[in-house]
Amino acid sequence: RQTLLKNITVISVLRRGIPRVAMTDNATRGARLELIATRLTNQKMTFKELQQDNEGIDITEVAVELTASELTYNAALMATGKIMQTNLMNYI
Repeated sequence: RQTLLKNITVISVLRRGIPRVAMTDNATRGARLELIATRLTNQKMTFKELQQDNEGIDITEVAVELTASELTYNAALMATGKIMQTNLMNYI
């Protein structure tokens, strides 16, 4: 009879602990889901900002910047070419 009472007590203690474990597991999963949802929201906002930055560019401004860059590049090439043409024989 005492063994039976001990077993009943153990079973009742275990039954009380199981819902706590289940609640903890569910709370952990809920926290993970919230974290994932927050990350996805942040990534979506970042993507939208990048998309607006890329699509909201003024074509004329980009064309002017491209032309200026090409002129600078060509000037650098010309300067380098002129420097390369001078050699030791020019100084003798």
